[in-house]
Amino acid sequence: MLSAEGEPMAPPRPEPVTDEQLEQVQDLEHLGALLRQAMDRAVLSIRRLESAAEASERGLPPEVRVKLTRTKIGDMLKGRSITDPHLRLAVKLCGVPEAQIAKWLRAYYRVSGQPVLVDDGPPGKVGKWGFLRKTRVQVGLALFSVVAVAAVYGVFAWHRTTNDSASKIPFTVQASTVVHGWCTTLVFDKMLSELSPPPTVGYEQWAWDHDGIEATRGLPDSGSVNKAGRVQLSLRGTSAVPVTITGLDVEIVERKPGPLRGIVVSGLCGSETVGRLAEIDLDAHPPKIVRSNADPTQIWGQDTDTKPLKFPYLISATDPELLLVVVELNNSDTVSYRLHVGWTDGVHAGTQVIDHGGKPFRVGFVDVKNQGYYPSDIK
Repeated sequence: MLSAEGEPMAPPRPEPVTDEQLEQVQDLEHLGALLRQAMDRAVLSIRRLESAAEASERGLPPEVRVKLTRTKIGDMLKGRSITDPHLRLAVKLCGVPEAQIAKWLRAYYRVSGQPVLVDDGPPGKVGKWGFLRKTRVQVGLALFSVVAVAAVYGVFAWHRTTNDSASKIPFTVQASTVVHGWCTTLVFDKMLSELSPPPTVGYEQWAWDHDGIEATRGLPDSGSVNKAGRVQLSLRGTSAVPVTITGLDVEIVERKPGPLRGIVVSGLCGSETVGRLAEIDLDAHPPKIVRSNADPTQIWGQDTDTKPLKFPYLISATDPELLLVVVELNNSDTVSYRLHVGWTDGVHAGTQVIDHGGKPFRVGFVDVKNQGYYPSDIK
């Protein structure tokens, strides 16, 4: 095409790839075609994209470089050899807004059929493709984008990491045992006079300060479902760049036989909470999900098993999500457990340990002989 002056004209730039286009991706070839559209929009040839990738990784240690070569780019444009880190880097260099990168990755994981990367090796090392091992339950998650759900209703957030440096963790976790729809029953191995009055809100720290243990009044081995405890998880990326959450696991720390003895305090209630739900049987070896709902629901929702949770979830600083974890007991054991969140940013991978300041969460059964009280009885 020539201009009015007879000079060659550059072809018109295509429109940016839209969220709707990404939602409609049917296969990897379709995703490769959208990558071509993004490159044309950025006026990047394969050679120029390779040069930009080399420049962006200059100075990085060899083991963390993505190495976006011309051959790799050509394969990706044909829908071949697309991986999470290569796609992240390619679309970033094409000028795709950071908030939209998550949608590219959602499309990739939806159509690739690939398992997600989890940490299955020593701290600080990228794990292999597969699932987390040990006595943990694989809690499937559907695509999961996260912003901060701030510390509310007395949320006390604690977390540790099995990675080489906490500064490398690209997201934060808030954990609370105060959840809507649940009026907690706590057992204290103390005299009533040894307890200080609980606060009207934010009783969680008060319970931990007095060594309270969440408990169910249900009858063990009765065949009924005894929902003994719960943890509300809020995850937040530290930037707009998405992080892939690869799994949520339960680690059994200790089992003690017999019901909990001591005084019982009931009627401590949380405020409204709606999130994706996973109910986990702690009696199973290893623990396993028995009910779930990938759609946000209240913790006592009627349809908790309508859309099972699946991997992966993506989180960022601008896209919120909340997960409600309910644990069930059907024998009289007292169980101590921790939660583990697996993650990858496409280059690094790790596992975030969720507990309460190094102390595991605990749940058990109430001994029928225990004396019961309400918060107002504590003076």
